[in-house]
Amino acid sequence: MTELINRLIHNLGPINSLLLLMLVLGIVFMGLVILLDSNPNVALKRDWRKNTKE
Repeated sequence: MTELINRLIHNLGPINSLLLLMLVLGIVFMGLVILLDSNPNVALKRDWRKNTKE
């Protein structure tokens, strides 16, 4: 299985390998966002506007 993956990676051109790298980094970033969003101790979304309702 790893030999097949190595062969596919080495046979890619420079543009396709760059696209593959961007895809992998995007998937890792999406996983990190999902992990942090499900954590109650981390606030990814803060309301930066002042509350005008009193």
